[in-house]
Amino acid sequence: MQPFTLYKHTSSNPAANAQRNLMGRTHYVDPETLRFHHARILDTYIVDGGCLFALIESYAVDYHNTERRKRFVVFDLCGNVVERAGLEDGWRTKGQALKAMWACLNSLDALSITAEAIERQRYYTLDALDRLAGDAKQALAATEPQEAAQ
Repeated sequence: MQPFTLYKHTSSNPAANAQRNLMGRTHYVDPETLRFHHARILDTYIVDGGCLFALIESYAVDYHNTERRKRFVVFDLCGNVVERAGLEDGWRTKGQALKAMWACLNSLDALSITAEAIERQRYYTLDALDRLAGDAKQALAATEPQEAAQ
């Protein structure tokens, strides 16, 4: 499991920056996912001291990629989508999506979003570790004692 860190600017290439920041947190910007959805990352933004990550993407409205739109997506510290427009609700220009993104970001409570994300991740991690401990205990109980190799 990769330890979580604050988001940081790692590349001037928007796709690379998104992938480096979101890798291990979400599959949203994995190359295969982007290719499947005919999506391209146009810009990325580190927001609220690195607690939120935002991007502007260009995506296909339909499966045949006959119409493209732009939209913003905001991620919490653990890679969960906080806000984004629906497929049909995207904008025709990057500027329109950018304006809507900043209006959205200015309305969000980053402190509570971050606290909720950390608490949710804490719960999932502890639950997974509890299940792992139970599985390990069961596996060890079913294992025959081994003699030391001589």
